Amino acid sequence: MNRSKSQPPTLMRKLRTTPLLDLIRGRLSGRLDWRGLIERCDLPEPCRGIVLEVTRRTRLWRHERYEVAGELIAHFGDGLEAGATAETPVERFGDARQTARLIRRAKVRGRSAVYHARVWTGRGLGAVVVGYVLAAVWLSIGEPEPMSVDEIIAKINAPLTSIPDDQRAWPELKAILIAVTAASPETAFTDDRRDELEAQFGTQIPKHLAELTPNNPAWSHAENFTHDHASMIQQLIEVTRHPHLGFHIDFFYRMHTEDYQVITNTPIGDPLYPQPPEDDWESMTTAEKLAKQSTINTPLPHLGWLRRLARILEVEMVVAHQRGESARVLHCLSAISRLGDWASEQPLLISCLVDVSIKKIAIKRLGRLLQHRPDMYVNSDLAYAAHRLASMRISVSEGIDSEFSIWFEDMLDRIYNQDGQLSDEGLEFLFRLDTFLNGEPIDDRNTAPTWFHDKFFEIATSRWSFRLATPLAAVLIADRQALTNQIEKLFLEITDYGDMPLGQMIRSDPDNLIEDMASTTWTGLYYFPIVAYLPAISAAHRTPAGLRSARDALLIAIAAELYRREHNTWPADQQALVPKYLPKAFADESDEHLAPTPPAC
Repeated sequence: MNRSKSQPPTLMRKLRTTPLLDLIRGRLSGRLDWRGLIERCDLPEPCRGIVLEVTRRTRLWRHERYEVAGELIAHFGDGLEAGATAETPVERFGDARQTARLIRRAKVRGRSAVYHARVWTGRGLGAVVVGYVLAAVWLSIGEPEPMSVDEIIAKINAPLTSIPDDQRAWPELKAILIAVTAASPETAFTDDRRDELEAQFGTQIPKHLAELTPNNPAWSHAENFTHDHASMIQQLIEVTRHPHLGFHIDFFYRMHTEDYQVITNTPIGDPLYPQPPEDDWESMTTAEKLAKQSTINTPLPHLGWLRRLARILEVEMVVAHQRGESARVLHCLSAISRLGDWASEQPLLISCLVDVSIKKIAIKRLGRLLQHRPDMYVNSDLAYAAHRLASMRISVSEGIDSEFSIWFEDMLDRIYNQDGQLSDEGLEFLFRLDTFLNGEPIDDRNTAPTWFHDKFFEIATSRWSFRLATPLAAVLIADRQALTNQIEKLFLEITDYGDMPLGQMIRSDPDNLIEDMASTTWTGLYYFPIVAYLPAISAAHRTPAGLRSARDALLIAIAAELYRREHNTWPADQQALVPKYLPKAFADESDEHLAPTPPAC
């Protein structure tokens, strides 16, 4: 038997093979040095070689290898003491790999329950990670297939396709807008100008010219305004004889150059204000294209122009009233009403709301003028005004319908893929919509302008972050079918809400359904597309309902005035006015106890 000739272990070797607890106690034990144990044993070289190979192949922890090495050394030592040669135990030992595998299996099986729990937890987490990655890959394969730009524009402008050219006011209105742009008529004082006038006259000056009266020292500004722009105002009144505006909504880069310059209030033909070119779609991410080619990004610049023109006509109404020109007042009333009709030709919700706001200008102004000098208006004037008021369509129902059928449907097309599953591009579009449209992140980055904040924001909004987050978001955010079902439920409630009188509207709010969705973190995230981007529909319904009440009250007041002129006394109630002066008795929509009735048109 040959004794091993091992070298004494070095200091570094002792440090590597000493447990941390021994080092803390100040002992450099080196008691995990299983290689040194094999080197120091009294075994022949063939036996030490097989012990070393088997111990190394077990791939166990170091203290377990130390135990295995000791057991193998004892096994071979027993064989040699029984008189066997060095080669005999090695030959009888068998395959070293198989033996190492069996020893490892036995040792691992004997480890603690904590170890096995940790192993199975790791395997479970590994399976989850693999499944998550596979889900992310699967969800990133399908892309959203929303409407194209051409389809969006065609759908929005569909109501204009059947309008004859001779009924379209836009060709004539363009010339008027060019004149308006050149003259820059302002119907409101700037804050600095108001301060200057108030200091000059020593009295309060209203902000809008239409609020001025002859008793106000600044009244001349309203008279000068109508005098300076008399030709333009007359052209505007005349052009409203056309029943339709006929302005086609489109993206700026697709507009006719002259239409773009007129509608955006830029100088015609000025090279300093060129029409914007088409965006470089190839350089954009899919999510950014989804935002910039959506219905929510479709410009509606003509709505601002129509409101501005209505304000100009309002000033003309006030000045004409003070001059005693009742016919001129009524012409302005009809013209403003027509501007409102033009605003809602494309039945988008915002268009219908602008329509209502324009007609509100006409109704409120006429009511004030009639209250001031009712005797100035003869019976035929009052009858004409009543007919104009009764024929006003004051409703946002079509706009709310389009909100669901066009805008929200298009939004869902951009969030979900063709299988109805959330896509990674749709997730990025959903959470970065404001950034894509306005060029600014949703949160205010100036609140923490640090390198770490910027770097974190860059990583959090990177393409891969949204790809990795999509499987989790697909679990937390409702799929397309669930959202569609919730939207249909909300739409039915809003439809019923729109049929209620104003008093019941105020008492029962369908936005409570949206508030319920956002009441908890879970439901707020589950219905995030609805909670975050659906407008307050109840407010949209209440606005025209309130205006209809004001319009009906003005109709009753006109009918009562006509009755007084004929009978020299006021009517006892509305029934005395029906049917000669009123077509029907109007209910007070502010009464909460009224039964639901269809909205007036």
